[in-house]
Amino acid sequence: MIIYDKSSNTCKLYEIKHNDRIDDNQFRFLVDKDKYELIESKYGIIVGKYVLYRGQNKKLRTLII
Repeated sequence: MIIYDKSSNTCKLYEIKHNDRIDDNQFRFLVDKDKYELIESKYGIIVGKYVLYRGQNKKLRTLII
């Protein structure tokens, strides 16, 4: 999911998962550089990347899970 802020021409990326455990596959689309370029060309600079799931909060690499 992409949330676009038109006033600042920025966006935040979200992966939504329906389980309670952390898995590297949960954020595979959020670390794909080809997708970054495509998204930024349409929605501006990416200012946040997040995985929403049912488990405890955790910061992993540059993502918040």
